[in-house]
Amino acid sequence: MTEENLQDSAYWLLIRVAMRTKHELVVLAEEHHLTPMQLFVLCSLEPNDSWSMQDISRELSCDASNVTGIVDRLQAGHYVTRAECPADRRVKRIALTPAGETLRQKVIARLIETEPAKFANLSRDEITALGALLQKALPTAVPHKAPVAK
Repeated sequence: MTEENLQDSAYWLLIRVAMRTKHELVVLAEEHHLTPMQLFVLCSLEPNDSWSMQDISRELSCDASNVTGIVDRLQAGHYVTRAECPADRRVKRIALTPAGETLRQKVIARLIETEPAKFANLSRDEITALGALLQKALPTAVPHKAPVAK
């Protein structure tokens, strides 16, 4: 790739889109007294599922010690629980609490209501195609989810 065609590179364009939306994510996180990484983890977890600390570390592409800090603060806010995995007590499983589920729903609703303005230049079919392509571009190794023990 040469410098001349960098501006046309799909990867570079994706980076530019991500950088432009980062500010909005920061503002949304701050409204709820969270960091963007905490908000990302909160939205990545789904009700009635759990992720291991290692799953979160892989998803965020960051060191386990950073994940510990993120989860500690989410747990202090009563948004997640941390429990031993029944199959391996060394593994900690992270799951949403009812308060975490409520906040996650609020944040997701806000993201959904913001989306049309961000894609105003695209048709509904183009937005659907873009979503499908981005889904395809994500790594195939999805973090292992486990049902939350009740």
